[in-house]
Amino acid sequence: MSSIEKRDNGTWRVRFKHNGKHHGKTFGTQAQAEKWQHLLESVGAVKAVAMMYEVEISPITVGEHLAKHIDDLTGVTAGTKKTYRSFLARNMGDIAQIPVALLDHSALAKWVNRLAGEGLSGKTIANAHGLLSAAMNSAVKEKLASDNPCRGMRLPKTNHIDTEMTFLTQEEFSDLFDLIPDHYKPFVLLLVGTGMRFGEATALTVGDVDLDKLSVKIRQAWKMTGTSKKELGPPKTKRSIRTVAIPRQVALRLVPLMEGRSSKEFLFTNHAGNPILQGTFWHNTWSVAVQEFAGDTVRIDHDKGGRKVRVVTKQGPGKHPRIHDLRHTFASWAISANVPLPTIQRTLGHESITTTIDRYGHLARSDFDALASVTD
Repeated sequence: MSSIEKRDNGTWRVRFKHNGKHHGKTFGTQAQAEKWQHLLESVGAVKAVAMMYEVEISPITVGEHLAKHIDDLTGVTAGTKKTYRSFLARNMGDIAQIPVALLDHSALAKWVNRLAGEGLSGKTIANAHGLLSAAMNSAVKEKLASDNPCRGMRLPKTNHIDTEMTFLTQEEFSDLFDLIPDHYKPFVLLLVGTGMRFGEATALTVGDVDLDKLSVKIRQAWKMTGTSKKELGPPKTKRSIRTVAIPRQVALRLVPLMEGRSSKEFLFTNHAGNPILQGTFWHNTWSVAVQEFAGDTVRIDHDKGGRKVRVVTKQGPGKHPRIHDLRHTFASWAISANVPLPTIQRTLGHESITTTIDRYGHLARSDFDALASVTD
């Protein structure tokens, strides 16, 4: 425990107890004293005392080093860096004030447990931990820290299969598909027929489609830039650069979109001839179809600008799939048809087969049945 008091001479003193003895450290301002007290309670008296007496430690904090690490990242978009900085601002909390040299397993464990206690998913925590671990690796190389305490740390896992993924049967998809406006039917059919990500499908050009071979080459995707605008860049991972097969009925739907058009033109566009934006597509097309598909009770209202808006007053009994659930639905159909998981991995563009197994392995009932038959 520690306390702060203002002295008669205008300085501020942090008092704390260590090894049965009372100690104190004086600062010129209240802010400096509070920062020291925060550090003291974060790393403990032993390390705090080490900093006070004769031990030379870099004053660079975890938060400061992480910010520099993010700025120095290469091969990522400005939008990705903005996401990292936003996460740093929201979730680093106490750990950001600890000097890099003093970050240890205990402080990390408290941070991870706090994130889990606040309801963050295992995936989100793993991503944050991975970012911090990469930053600590660079800190070791720069001799700001002696080791990386992130190594070997066990992270919490959460299973959101039931809550995050919605799988549609072929009959359910057919019912939902009938509610999609004709202009966007080929686009939706391609998503569910190939498992493409939204940003990949909307970045396709006419020249990416080979109707003779019934295939599509995925070589680019829309990327966040940190502003309201997006830009074209490489897909999510190296394995995301791939060629996928398209069903014949999907190919037939694409023929009218390709006739008489340049190979460099976008394959799918909105009614104005521009690339399809996810937010606009969801608001004006997808959510409208899903509400009717699910049987929602909807009231038409107006926003402050006088524009019509749909307000769901009661959710219906049916499923409420997201656009991304078409990708999950594709995977579930492929698994039910006994397509091997490595083939599904390559089609979806997963960097690792582990990702495919973690997300869809529970659906591969035939594998378990085969195993049971052999062991029987």
